[in-house]
Amino acid sequence: MQGRDGIWRTPAQADGKGFPDLVLVRDRIVFAELKGHKYRKLEPEQIRWREDIEGAGGEYHLWYPEDRDKIIDVLR
Repeated sequence: MQGRDGIWRTPAQADGKGFPDLVLVRDRIVFAELKGHKYRKLEPEQIRWREDIEGAGGEYHLWYPEDRDKIIDVLR
């Protein structure tokens, strides 16, 4: 959901703070954190989620607007 300040936010409840923006499912599960031009660094909660997902063997990606070609390759 986009806030009044133009920043996109993903609603989270309970301990979901920092959970990746996207969970994409087809023949595998892809977790993706999306960052824009203004906020480029992961927050501590986002780092913990990345570590937990990768530690469990999950596929995690951190994507920026300029990563369009890389994103398309991953999703192909």
